[in-house]
Amino acid sequence: IADTKKEAERFVLAVDIHEATTDIGQQPDGQPQVVIEGTICRIEGLKEKAVVEIFDTAGRRIAYDTADNNDYFEQNLQRGNYIVRVRTSNKDYSTKINVR
Repeated sequence: IADTKKEAERFVLAVDIHEATTDIGQQPDGQPQVVIEGTICRIEGLKEKAVVEIFDTAGRRIAYDTADNNDYFEQNLQRGNYIVRVRTSNKDYSTKINVR
């Protein structure tokens, strides 16, 4: 049987806990918010020029548009799971959504 004290000294577990999240749905620090109403995906709170992309779970781009200082962006989607990505000049936000 190996000396467990020597074994324990060989390994170090480092845990770093982050409080901040980058999920669009939580909208900290002026981030856009994704709202699902039926089959409509609406992205609210766009304060500057942004590129909005929606991908299906296979990675195919379903929607692409640029929003110029609009307050919101809307896209009609079929039922399923999607990744929404919003890119601005200095930030990149993404989140997973489920359209039912």
